[in-house]
Amino acid sequence: MIENRREHFRIRFPSSSGPVFHAEGLRAFVLDCSSLGMRVRRSDEMAMLGPGDRVAGRLGFGEGHSINVQGNVARVTPGAVAISFTEGHGVPLSFVLREERLQMMRRKSQAGQGRMYFRLSYPRKVSPMLHAELWSAPVWNCSESGLYCLKPVSGEAPSKGAMARGVVAFNEGRVLRFAGTVLRASENGLALQLHPDSGLPLSLILAEERFVRSKFVQPSQE
Repeated sequence: MIENRREHFRIRFPSSSGPVFHAEGLRAFVLDCSSLGMRVRRSDEMAMLGPGDRVAGRLGFGEGHSINVQGNVARVTPGAVAISFTEGHGVPLSFVLREERLQMMRRKSQAGQGRMYFRLSYPRKVSPMLHAELWSAPVWNCSESGLYCLKPVSGEAPSKGAMARGVVAFNEGRVLRFAGTVLRASENGLALQLHPDSGLPLSLILAEERFVRSKFVQPSQE
């Protein structure tokens, strides 16, 4: 599931504004969603489900958007049920991208003042490559203030608090120098906070978003 998740956009929802999954006799709040699957909060109605069980229903997004989905339970934990969509019966990438934008707008509205950063997630096949002085790693997502990288593919992974500087090779030949500090580090990846004078220009992130959409969103999905 980790590798599948990295191949596709995944958006996490706050409990107050996430989609709701409706099926026969079932109703559950969606915790996160991608084009391959979703995790829903394990309610009393969902407690009867187990790995392998088939589920089908309607996924209701904000602003009146909804879509019919079906799939199979992949795993069950005390707090959530993970469902893998059946091929051809999942959530189009355009829905996921739209919800990502809506979540950003909601957070900005709730914040009132202060700027909210737009965060772009990458399918694994078009991930930019970050080249630091002692290690290199693919970028999973980025914003104007930071980057989240997957496990380094070369060199030794830095520890929390380490300084890092180098270049990020984006798509279509875009290259940008960076400097930052490692905020979190685990066996799966690391979060890098960029220094104030080394943030990513919003224009670059939007250009990257247009590139990703051109590669992964078909005109019929718009």
